[in-house]
Amino acid sequence: DIEPPQPTDLALIVKITDAEGIAGSIASNLCELYDMPVIVFNSNDGMLSGSARCPEWFDIQWLLSKTDYIISYGGHASAAGLSIKEENYDKFVESFNKAVSKAPSPIMQTNEIYVDKVITSSDLNRYTINQYDNVLFFNDFTRPVYALKDIQIFLVLLSIEMFLKMYFA
Repeated sequence: DIEPPQPTDLALIVKITDAEGIAGSIASNLCELYDMPVIVFNSNDGMLSGSARCPEWFDIQWLLSKTDYIISYGGHASAAGLSIKEENYDKFVESFNKAVSKAPSPIMQTNEIYVDKVITSSDLNRYTINQYDNVLFFNDFTRPVYALKDIQIFLVLLSIEMFLKMYFA
């Protein structure tokens, strides 16, 4: 059982036994339920591997970059994976909560759009688009967001399956 966060908690960080393969789904559900950053860890031989999710007004990459005791992490603004030593769990929790407390306030948000990759006309081919689409974006990770730079779109169609089809000049 997962204890709900206290009213004073800035984030929810939990260790779950046998969460391998489903930690991302659990983190996504908890993030949606409690509307706060969530990390779900699974233990394996003295290491903790975690799935992190956060509401749209937080940037999980920014939070993790400001947190100590992380061995590795990767992902994008709303979802990431990370690993820490199990012995550093309590220190990590303290450091992560400190990062959350220093995160830019949602009130201070601008109308900026965060993108995972800027695509230029030289990047635009079937191979690179498929590569970008498959990099680290599996399980419950949010699909990547691309910005098109110096590319003129002359026609956009919506398919029956609700996919956009774009024609470039």
